[in-house]
Amino acid sequence: MPTASDVQAALAHLLSSLPPGANPFNALHKWLWTTLKHDMPKSFYIQLYILMGIFAFNFIVLAISIGLQIAYKRFWVWRVEAGSLRPHASHTWAVPIALFYPLAIFTIARSLPWYRGTGLVDEYIGLRLTMFWLPGSGAWLATHALAAGYIQHVYMNSPDSSGANKAQRRLTWGVLLEWLAFLISMAPFCAVAHHHWTKSLDLVRDIDAKLLQQAAAFTGSFSTNDIAWLGPALLARGGQQLKVINSVRIVFGLYAGWLVVLVSFVDIAGGLHLRSLGQILRRFESIRLDGQPERSDSRQMRVFRQTYAGLVGTVAVFTVVCLSIMAFALFLAVRPQQALTDPTSMQAVDLGIYYVHAVFGGIIGLILLRFTLTTTIFAQPGDHSLSISDPSSQSRGGTFSASKRTSRSAKRAHQTMGIGVSTVVEIRHEDGTDVGGEHFELQPARGLFTPSSGSDDAKLDEKELGRLDEAEEKGVSELYFLDLEGKRENGRR
Repeated sequence: MPTASDVQAALAHLLSSLPPGANPFNALHKWLWTTLKHDMPKSFYIQLYILMGIFAFNFIVLAISIGLQIAYKRFWVWRVEAGSLRPHASHTWAVPIALFYPLAIFTIARSLPWYRGTGLVDEYIGLRLTMFWLPGSGAWLATHALAAGYIQHVYMNSPDSSGANKAQRRLTWGVLLEWLAFLISMAPFCAVAHHHWTKSLDLVRDIDAKLLQQAAAFTGSFSTNDIAWLGPALLARGGQQLKVINSVRIVFGLYAGWLVVLVSFVDIAGGLHLRSLGQILRRFESIRLDGQPERSDSRQMRVFRQTYAGLVGTVAVFTVVCLSIMAFALFLAVRPQQALTDPTSMQAVDLGIYYVHAVFGGIIGLILLRFTLTTTIFAQPGDHSLSISDPSSQSRGGTFSASKRTSRSAKRAHQTMGIGVSTVVEIRHEDGTDVGGEHFELQPARGLFTPSSGSDDAKLDEKELGRLDEAEEKGVSELYFLDLEGKRENGRR
């Protein structure tokens, strides 16, 4: 902390550089406000506008997707929706991710006057502190959405969908409570920083008002006694500014700690994602049609791996870079004594921090853009459904519905087990109209299963028929696998 003699020496140096006849109070007034004004280059504003455009585009795409899914009644919040594996986050997370975009746009737009130096910091201090953790928080939210989607699809092929739905609800409430704890823990320290910063600006306003009053009464004569009050006032302002810096350091420290906790929770909540991913891939290997894996599902898994790995890796790398630069700026470059005597030191620090915001936020925006485009499912009218039936025995309960994509897996399962001899597979719209051209005849697999009678009817026991009825009632497509692995084992026996 500088002493009174340091401040007096700095003021004497400033006054000695004034031209003869100049109003020293106006010069001091101008010097005081240069410590609060930021001269940002044009490229910085270009980055901010690009970032706002990315967020706006993401929001429009996601909003259209959610609207279409709601219109076609395909939007579920608390229930896992049956279907093939996709790089698709749970619908539960589509809403908060969509809300993140307008919040980010609002934050940047409200901060632009301060960036340009036309607004006062006390009007935007809350939003300014928000900008320190908003990009990283949005990236964490997107990462967590992928983790939530991971869990719902790990359990998708379970005998009962309640397991997946239960895991989804637990994860959702757990993350929401964790997010709430994050906000609650950060709020007091942001409020303390806001208080110190507002008090610092009040001191600046008092100094400025007195300087303007003296400038108006300036008659051409000036002595150092006229500014004897200025030294202690600047020292008080410097002390308050030091409190601001310390409080912001605490905010950054908490932010870094919370990032570690949140990202760790993502890895844990992902359900041992490497092992889960291996299980999912092995399941796809066991479900083939004519010896070939589903290309679309393989491509989806590849996109899922790339998106998940790229998102987590990029968030981790740039979070470390962002926090390192901010820590360097705060702990090394910011010195209250320099801020009093050299206003450009404070401007350089703010310039570096804001550049980190723009670059880091832009990268996160691009990641979220890919996340939005690769995981958004547009609801298609007339969604296809699969109808598997035994024409000779409709009363046996052998008719149920499933998605068109998983029909191939069902066909393979029936071929393997020999169930459904001469069964006709027809692809129909949900309204019952025939699509046409999608007719198959399933033949029994040799050596694994032989019908107990000579008829072409599929012989299903009461337990299996009950499970088929349950599948039809719940609309969960994966249930008709009839415990494929268990059936194979029984066939071998």
